[in-house]
Amino acid sequence: MVGPRLTGPAGSASTKVVRLVDADGVASALVALAERSTTSLVGVARINGGSWSHSVPLIMYPGAQVLSTGVESGGGFVILAARPHRSPVLDMESGPGGGWHSLSPPPRGTAAVAVEPGGVIAALVVDSTLFTEWRLGATAHTWSKIGSVRVPIQFGSSS
Repeated sequence: MVGPRLTGPAGSASTKVVRLVDADGVASALVALAERSTTSLVGVARINGGSWSHSVPLIMYPGAQVLSTGVESGGGFVILAARPHRSPVLDMESGPGGGWHSLSPPPRGTAAVAVEPGGVIAALVVDSTLFTEWRLGATAHTWSKIGSVRVPIQFGSSS
């Protein structure tokens, strides 16, 4: 067995690895736990071959879907999820073994999220051929538009 052993209620849940990353000596995984009608996400990490740590479970809204994930250099995760009525939510794990906290809702149309150096959260909004980058201010907790680019796409050109 290479990964951590989950104990308690998580140990009996059905599990699925959502994301697996090994960067800068930190092995991280985002694991979905399904138990009855509840799905939770747990971040697990191992630094430089040491022991595994895991976050508290992030309980997902019923029917929510994970749209995108990002990884901090220290092993924490950021999760973009859509609720059943499609309003997006953004949650972040504060490092390996840390807790989860909600971030300001991402801009409408966010398709992907990433964690930039320094822990800055970036969001990519897609509207047909217009791609816009937004960043979440660390102190103001508001989103700022960084820039946009229109990508020429020949719709219907592939068969």
